[in-house]
Amino acid sequence: MRESKRESLFSSKALVYFLQLSESLNYTKAAGVLGITQPALSQQIKELENKLHANLFYSVGKQIHLTDTGYTLKNATEEVYGILDNATDEIESYSSSIRGTIKVGILSAIEDEIFENFALYFYEKNPDLRIEMYMLTQQTLISDLESGKIDLAIMYLPNEKLHNWKGMAIKPILHDTLCYVHHDKSKVGSKINLKKVEGPMVGYPNGYYFNQFLKNIYSAKRYEMPKMVACFTRPVQIMEFALSSGLNTILPKTFMMTRDRSKMAEKNTYYTEIIPDFSLQAVAVYRDTKDGIPRLNKLFDEFNGFIGEYAQAKDVYLNSINIEVRDRQRLLEIWKKRRENHE
Repeated sequence: MRESKRESLFSSKALVYFLQLSESLNYTKAAGVLGITQPALSQQIKELENKLHANLFYSVGKQIHLTDTGYTLKNATEEVYGILDNATDEIESYSSSIRGTIKVGILSAIEDEIFENFALYFYEKNPDLRIEMYMLTQQTLISDLESGKIDLAIMYLPNEKLHNWKGMAIKPILHDTLCYVHHDKSKVGSKINLKKVEGPMVGYPNGYYFNQFLKNIYSAKRYEMPKMVACFTRPVQIMEFALSSGLNTILPKTFMMTRDRSKMAEKNTYYTEIIPDFSLQAVAVYRDTKDGIPRLNKLFDEFNGFIGEYAQAKDVYLNSINIEVRDRQRLLEIWKKRRENHE
């Protein structure tokens, strides 16, 4: 009898739904992340509670909370999933370093041109290794990392949304700062204080990492944040709208370094670094048990070599970690072909 109850409980997708709801503590948000309707989520949770003969959540007003039973199930499920993840990683560590798939999630606020070029660079050197890259919102990025849907997440620090750092490894990738995109040529050549940044602005929607980061620094400085009149989810979209509309914006320096200044100037658009230095550290976050997986180690090794080449080929400075310069001529040839194809 006990065996049948266990199989009935742990073979159910309701556990996956339960874990997401236990993190979000909001039916609407959890259903959105899971890609299901709220009634479907409620039904799965209710079925799980019926099997356990106990409530997993309770409500105070419109806010839900975990019961003691809920905490017990959450801890037990995460422990079981952790054991399974470790077993999977151990098995993968014995697999070939030249075959397989690496799934990378990238925070949508981060400049993706660097990673697009790296994917091409990596493929040229490792044709039997496949990279899948996904541009994700902060919530989906962290959820997919914790559930094992992606092997590593490229995100900014500080990050308040990743609550469970236990068992996670962090590898620094790029140091970033903020730039003010505007239409006043007199501001070119000198840095600008955050207090003097003017609106109206185009930026990221509420709930996106960069939007919340800006809100936090404006709040910490007790400055009034410029009015946001248009929102997009990717830096390229924000930049294009700023160029066309005449609105100002704030974007990461690594993104602005990839823009063509002469073409920007044709549309009376410029960028100026913001002071004080509100640092952002782009990092790769992954389960520490993946350190022994050859193909993941190879990815990091190749990226260290690539980023130095990228900085030189683009004639920009990127403050990266452990830069190793190699295969410069080959990389330049790849980029030259890429530009010719685009033209």
